[in-house]
Amino acid sequence: MKKLLVAVFSMMLSASAMAQQPLESQVIELKQKIEAQQQQLNGLSRRVSEVEQLNIDLRKAMDFGKGITTAQGDNGVTYKLISLKGNKAEKSITAIFQMSTTSDMVDMVIAGYEASYVDLYGERQKTENLTVGNDVMVRVFKDAPTNGRIIFNDVDIDKVKEIKLLRFDVLNGENKESVMFKDLKVEW
Repeated sequence: MKKLLVAVFSMMLSASAMAQQPLESQVIELKQKIEAQQQQLNGLSRRVSEVEQLNIDLRKAMDFGKGITTAQGDNGVTYKLISLKGNKAEKSITAIFQMSTTSDMVDMVIAGYEASYVDLYGERQKTENLTVGNDVMVRVFKDAPTNGRIIFNDVDIDKVKEIKLLRFDVLNGENKESVMFKDLKVEW
């Protein structure tokens, strides 16, 4: 009986040792799988972050053409104010506007004219820093918007949170016209 007990016990020990070996290898295999999945998850997380940044960039690009306000001019020309941003460090305000036309082509003269704004306190500030590219004469073509920029320097950043009137003059074809945008918030 002792021999039988010793044989059964030794078989149990050897079976236990054999079962332990595959269990250890299974644990190692599971750890490797977990590590591989963690690497895949990190890669997917990076890709999601990249896609989110692309979405933000695309939204900004899509919003760029949307005007804050518009004004209608002669010859089918439409003026859109795209942005009105202040720079506290430089004490400046930059207005980006866009011109488009329903005519085939309109010759515009921007240079040589002034732009101005009137703030909430009735203070008026002028600038001659009104540009559309580097040309004196600008051709605006049908279905091709043309961007322009107005920069006001030495702005009192504490007073100019809102602009009551932004005005600039252009020569539209043979007609001088004033473009006016009203009640605008400055984005600081």
